[in-house]
Amino acid sequence: MDTRLSRWLLVGLSVFNISLLFTHGWIQRKVWTESPQREDDWERLPGPFEEVALTLNNTFLPLDEDWTWNRLVAGGYVRLGKEGRTFGVSFYHHLHCLSSIRSDYLVHAGRSHPSGSHHHRTLDTRADGHSSMADHFKHDNHCFQFVAQSLLCRADTRLYPLREDGTVAYEAAEGDEYRCRDWAGIRKEIRRNWKSWKGVPFTNTPIVV
Repeated sequence: MDTRLSRWLLVGLSVFNISLLFTHGWIQRKVWTESPQREDDWERLPGPFEEVALTLNNTFLPLDEDWTWNRLVAGGYVRLGKEGRTFGVSFYHHLHCLSSIRSDYLVHAGRSHPSGSHHHRTLDTRADGHSSMADHFKHDNHCFQFVAQSLLCRADTRLYPLREDGTVAYEAAEGDEYRCRDWAGIRKEIRRNWKSWKGVPFTNTPIVV
């Protein structure tokens, strides 16, 4: 497939999916009610976790640094309950999705890093050599949906000023402080949890780490 055509198809699919979310209201809204939780049916990683400040930095995650992104998305699994049921933690899946979209973008833009392991592939195959362009679109579609709906759920109300031409000065966010859940504390708890189950056989679907 032509590189320019595939790139525009990816962009078009992304815009179409996100526009549907906003213009047609296909997101189901209802009043939140807490559901009773069974011992073997966890919904949240047990906390509590502290709040910390994050200063926005536009150079924090370089787009073409594979090692940085690979390190960011590594792990993200815990085992809970008496039987050690395995779960993936949502915020790691967000990072996985962003990294996957980043990877495909670099391929389509012709900016694959020669030492990259995650996106060093052609336009028609993934790293495993078997997945087609259609598989890329299918996975990226899932990721756009997942990330977009999570942003809707968060509904950040931070305000940014307008430029003289009437456009929003998003660069003003650089250096802003955000109130955040302690992601480092969450990572530490995930590592502690996983280490505590080391050597214990899986009782449900095993995962490769």
